Amino acid sequence: MSLVTRLFGSGRKPEPIITLEVEGLPVQEQPDLETVRAAVLGLSYPRPTFLCLTHKNGDYLQVVGTRPWCRIERRTQNPLNHECAFQDTPKPKFVDGVPLNSGAGEIIMAHDEWFLLKHAADIFAAFFARSDFPTYLQWRSMNAMFE
Repeated sequence: MSLVTRLFGSGRKPEPIITLEVEGLPVQEQPDLETVRAAVLGLSYPRPTFLCLTHKNGDYLQVVGTRPWCRIERRTQNPLNHECAFQDTPKPKFVDGVPLNSGAGEIIMAHDEWFLLKHAADIFAAFFARSDFPTYLQWRSMNAMFE
């Protein structure tokens, strides 16, 4: 490394560690936790109804929905998995096949895939911090859809 580079840097912007993509808005590099939580809690119809938080390694967490309900999915790179969030004690007590409306259209939901946006904000906070997810959260594989 040259003396000039050590003193003044390479002039290149460092790659962001985390990015936030919210439907209809510019990508935000290096958002803080408050921004992420506010974006999740701010999902509403007609827009935005979708957002994605991506770590530098390619792992991401995405949510689609409107007040108060949403669906959460994640993708991990190592091992390569795509999963949908679910919970043993569903809220509300919907049956399988009820649609969730979003800007992308209707998403047919299983009875245990419904989450409140306030719970999604907690899940996104854990992903942001690379800490453990809440204990009520479980993951169901969606890999077959992508094969």
